[in-house]
Amino acid sequence: RRSGAKHDDLLGTLLAAVDDDGSAMTDQQLRDEAITLFLAGHETTALALGWTWYLLAHHPTVRNRLYNEVDTVLAGHEPGMADLARLVYVEQVVKESMRLYPPAWAISRYAISDDVVGGVRVPAGSIVLLSPYITHRHPAFWERPEVFDPDRFASDHSARPPFAYFPFGGGPRQCIGNTFAMIELVLVVTTIAQRC
Repeated sequence: RRSGAKHDDLLGTLLAAVDDDGSAMTDQQLRDEAITLFLAGHETTALALGWTWYLLAHHPTVRNRLYNEVDTVLAGHEPGMADLARLVYVEQVVKESMRLYPPAWAISRYAISDDVVGGVRVPAGSIVLLSPYITHRHPAFWERPEVFDPDRFASDHSARPPFAYFPFGGGPRQCIGNTFAMIELVLVVTTIAQRC
């Protein structure tokens, strides 16, 4: 309900948002935005964290290397934004985890015009499903695609096609929260590794 009270939080920001014409969101739009933020910003991050710790549990060498980096970089202090650039291996682990188990295993797109993709005719109006899960395991793009190897993200991979890795989608419909999600994932994995 709109009480008119001002709050310095996400819901308050959504309530105060207006279009160029000065109109505010309807109650339905407000509800939809809140649900989208909850699902997109919470569930996908939780899935990525769950799979990351699953993989670390099954790969003690990777886990120990991650713990060593966390101990070395943080030297006992709480992780923060200033530490992100030095938590290189933690980021590689998160990226590799999302390669093997992307939070969104399929992404749909609507064909706005007739096209041919990979020799297959795609009529306008078709719904096309893209699968990061399948693409991230395709041997044409990934050496030993079923192996958990965070070092594959250690070097420049400009030779790899741009959409061989797309856990956040891509193009104009790429997840708007992708940068925030990566920051959040690296800091949460680091915090848990430091404490457990």
